[in-house]
Amino acid sequence: MVVLHDLTFAARWADKIIVMKNGALHAAGSPDAAITPEMLASIYGVEARIQRCDRGFLQVIVDDRSPAN
Repeated sequence: MVVLHDLTFAARWADKIIVMKNGALHAAGSPDAAITPEMLASIYGVEARIQRCDRGFLQVIVDDRSPAN
């Protein structure tokens, strides 16, 4: 188990991701399932995309702060 805030790094090496919000489980599963634009908006208050690089690894691309934050 490792605690990371770098989601791109976590997605590259982890089999399972757990996302916490205010001490409670917010999302869990494979990187594809846990790291979503909706989760990033809820946890970090950003508009972001999840894309794969040319080697197939997930990349988190932050476009902007969400308007609500």
